[in-house]
Amino acid sequence: MFSTRIHSPWLWIAVPAVLLVFGFLFRRFAEAREAKYSKPPGELLNIRGRRLHVIRRGVGAPTVVLESGGASSSAMWWPIQDRLAAHTTVIAYDRAGLGWSDAAPLPRTIKGSVDDLGMLLQKFNASPPYVLVGLSYGGPVIRAYAARHPHQIAGMVFIDIPHEVVFTTPGAQTYLRRASFVLRVVGRLAQISFLRLLRVRGLADSSTALPYTAEQREALSSRFPTAVSFFTGASEFAAMLQIGDEMKGLGKPGLLGSTPVAVISHGNPYPGPFAVLETNHLQGQQELAALSNNSVLIVAKNSSHAIPLEEPEVVLDAINRVVESARNGIPLNPM
Repeated sequence: MFSTRIHSPWLWIAVPAVLLVFGFLFRRFAEAREAKYSKPPGELLNIRGRRLHVIRRGVGAPTVVLESGGASSSAMWWPIQDRLAAHTTVIAYDRAGLGWSDAAPLPRTIKGSVDDLGMLLQKFNASPPYVLVGLSYGGPVIRAYAARHPHQIAGMVFIDIPHEVVFTTPGAQTYLRRASFVLRVVGRLAQISFLRLLRVRGLADSSTALPYTAEQREALSSRFPTAVSFFTGASEFAAMLQIGDEMKGLGKPGLLGSTPVAVISHGNPYPGPFAVLETNHLQGQQELAALSNNSVLIVAKNSSHAIPLEEPEVVLDAINRVVESARNGIPLNPM
């Protein structure tokens, strides 16, 4: 009895500690094994001493560059990329710390993502001009890239992207802080293998409007998102807190001249805590369309935020229209 009373408190400490250490070591082993044996669908391109995962499909100009949303890999683009590749060259990639790309020092910023994209396109010998396609967080990235390299831009497609009039509201700022915090917590759980035990994945699965190929499904099932991918995502959400400053001077009407621009907005309101992002949303989409005098504003009537997964045909049609406008000078919305 005496011995039990002495050692019981230590058992309550030792057992959880052993489990935490085991979970941490198991996660390190599993991630190292997946990095070695999980075959990415694209190439690993060395950028400043770290690798970015890049997929190129198709031939022809202009080159379409697909930029993913915050905390997301290129996986959601793969079926769309395959369809677009029948008409032109299409590039999808994973930003640093996401998908199959190596991690980069935190915090991640829009400027850092633009730097990586510029080096990737240069080293990958992807010749301009480009049609840049951005979803959500990818929108500010491609806007900033276009401002830095205006002569490389043949067209732009904004898919439900966060405009500064939305993300500078108090409700949106609170949402971004909470989302960043949640992703950091999930990252801590991933570090001790908790997500692996629950079989929680962060990559898109095959239940989308466009099917994945057998090879793509195999790639998706071959690995779990790394713990650092959640910390990277948290950093990207935190970066959006500064979107007003990042986009300063980039919202002037007519800034993009006659560059073809398609803006796709969701038709189904955001649910639950995401509803705060509806404030000024339509105004923001109209201001994005006003960046060019050759633009079109499209509403994906049956979609919420994940439009490429829910209504990919709307996205495909918009990108193809912008590509044709860039090639042939055909107005997107002829009078």
